[in-house]
Amino acid sequence: MHGIPYRFMKTFSGNIIQKGQASPAEATFLVRYLDKSVVLDTALFEERLLREGKMTEVGLGAGTIKTVSARDAFETGMKMLDENIFSFLKEPV
Repeated sequence: MHGIPYRFMKTFSGNIIQKGQASPAEATFLVRYLDKSVVLDTALFEERLLREGKMTEVGLGAGTIKTVSARDAFETGMKMLDENIFSFLKEPV
């Protein structure tokens, strides 16, 4: 995960109840530290996608619709994290 200091993998365990029967289950998620002030900011990500022609932006009424392929979003996001692990934050933590 690029060694980012503001997220980590955490496994949660519990029971799934289906038709009255409980079954043990585990799920692992990428989570944030609760004691760090992490404020996400995707402005640089969106600007880069638009600048590189990977994101389309169309006005609709008073709003905007933006589209990008999953591959382009992933590849661009990974490049940005390679360059700066704080690319998606308002300020470094």
